[in-house]
Amino acid sequence: MRRLLETEVIRSVDLSEVDLARMTALSQQMRELSAADSRDEYQRLNREFHFAIFECSPLRVVCQEISRLWYMSSFYRALHLYETETFAHLQQEHERIIDAVRAGDAAELTAICDQHRSGTERLVVRRLGRARAR
Repeated sequence: MRRLLETEVIRSVDLSEVDLARMTALSQQMRELSAADSRDEYQRLNREFHFAIFECSPLRVVCQEISRLWYMSSFYRALHLYETETFAHLQQEHERIIDAVRAGDAAELTAICDQHRSGTERLVVRRLGRARAR
C-alpha cells in the first residue's frame, strides 16, 4: 500500500519545491546519531526526511494515509536500527534520494524509494524466518 501511495505522491511533487537544505541537514543529523542510543530520535528524523518530499504534494488526503501507514509500520523500520550493516546502507540510500531530488528526476527517486522500502521488507522477512526457526 505504501509503495502505491508514495509513488503517486512522488509523481505529483514538483521536486524543485522540495527543501534540499532541510533534507541534507536531516540526513547529516541521522548519520551523527548512534542508532543504539537514539532510536526514537532517528525514527523522528527519518520520518521528517521522507515527509520533506511528501509534504510538497498537492495530494493531501493521500499524504494523510501515508502518514497513518508510516505510524503503523514504524516497528518494522526500527529493525534497521539493530543491524549495523543495514543502518549504514540506509544512509547511502538517503544520499541517493537527495541526489535524485536535486536532479529533479522523479523516476529515479521512485526507483530509489522502492529499493529503500524493499530493504525493510527483506529485513522483516529474514527476521520472521529466524523467529520461526526457533
